[in-house]
Amino acid sequence: MMTQDELLRTIQEYPELLTKLSNHIKQRNEQRNELLRVMQRQRPGLSLAKLAKHLGWSKIKVWRTMKTLVKARLVTRRQSVRYILSETGEKEAL
Repeated sequence: MMTQDELLRTIQEYPELLTKLSNHIKQRNEQRNELLRVMQRQRPGLSLAKLAKHLGWSKIKVWRTMKTLVKARLVTRRQSVRYILSETGEKEAL
């Protein structure tokens, strides 16, 4: 059980935590959209390495972002390491 002081401190920190979370979500969405736009402008089926080089990101960052796009059905995985925009992804990238 929390003490009254701990509870008060948690309540006071809550707005700051919400702001940090909101900023993090905003940044992730901006990165996601940047990757979608690059995929739309480039030829289909670019490798993670080529996408990473084009964006100036690490391959792991591209891969993690790509995982979320696949899960959201905005991107389809083709072959073993190539991705293409889905119909929904094409619309979202605009």
